[in-house]
Amino acid sequence: MTPWNINELIQEALKLSGSKERFIGVVSKIDVSGTTAAILSDEREFLAFQLQGKQKLIPGQQVSFRIDQFRAVDLKVV
Repeated sequence: MTPWNINELIQEALKLSGSKERFIGVVSKIDVSGTTAAILSDEREFLAFQLQGKQKLIPGQQVSFRIDQFRAVDLKVV
């Protein structure tokens, strides 16, 4: 039996929702706990959640992402 990795399942589920179009933005701030980032793109701000084990975002970093309501999902550092 193969054990399930919950982070991988969450990432796959997030890919199924939201827009398919990718946008470019800049990490504007990170919360105190380091788990939530604010992404600024075209004068709109989106929230992005950082998962454990992934590269940590830092303010000023440029990222590409998809939009799911007010969230930036499927982030990739540009």
